[in-house]
Amino acid sequence: MKVLKTLMNFYLNASLHVALAVVSFTYISYWDLQLEVSNTVIGFVFFATVLGYNFVKYLGFHVIFEKGRPTWYRLIEILSIFSLAMVLSYVSRFKSDLLIALCFMTLLTFFYAMPISIKGSNSITMNNLRGLSGVKVFIIATVWTFTTVVIPIMDARGMLLLGDLILVIQRFLWVLILMIPFEIRDLKYDHKSLGTIPQVLGVFNAKIAGYIMLCVICLLEFLKTSISVTQTLILVTVILITALLIWKSEKKQSEYYSSFWVEGIPILWLGLILVFRQF
Repeated sequence: MKVLKTLMNFYLNASLHVALAVVSFTYISYWDLQLEVSNTVIGFVFFATVLGYNFVKYLGFHVIFEKGRPTWYRLIEILSIFSLAMVLSYVSRFKSDLLIALCFMTLLTFFYAMPISIKGSNSITMNNLRGLSGVKVFIIATVWTFTTVVIPIMDARGMLLLGDLILVIQRFLWVLILMIPFEIRDLKYDHKSLGTIPQVLGVFNAKIAGYIMLCVICLLEFLKTSISVTQTLILVTVILITALLIWKSEKKQSEYYSSFWVEGIPILWLGLILVFRQF
């Protein structure tokens, strides 16, 4: 049991679970848009997520070596270095316009975690973007949406079409929704200045906001030019499961409620697609 718990902690702390969730969302985009899956994009998305999340979580990885940390935390640094090498190998295969867009996302991720400090005659120190009131969740939603929707489209077609905006909006809303249980859990830790959704609206109203966004996602689905019965049934199933998880979200959660079950919604969604596409 102890070994299982250790493996689970490594799986979650090394950002492997979130990487699988982001990859799952990317596969879902390919399926939704009926594009051919690119192994290069999938590989890039997985390793870039591992690298990015570990960088944000451990701020350059120096936290891994603090006293009291399990020795296997050092494996996270090795994994992150390997992920960096893989990201660089995949990036070399992308077109120039996609590389430019990736540079902006990389800068956004960097300044999300690292504080901005300008020294001169008048010393100016700014908090990182994560610390700006009401900004955190929208930056995360922007990065996830760009990674799981914009990158596959730009790699396949070179540009976004007007019809793609429906999926862009849906994915942005999905990430906001999945963040609600995390923000409810972290209410006792987050400083009030962060302006998270539950801090601004309260726990009950944050859940209501999540339900409204789920309804918007469902309505947007019917604006698409081509939808199938299977696609609709899977979406409704995922929406109902997500609504249940939001309803059960409380300040006091089990250890893996948000970090495993809620974050695993995209993985479950992809699993349903792979099962039902066989029929």
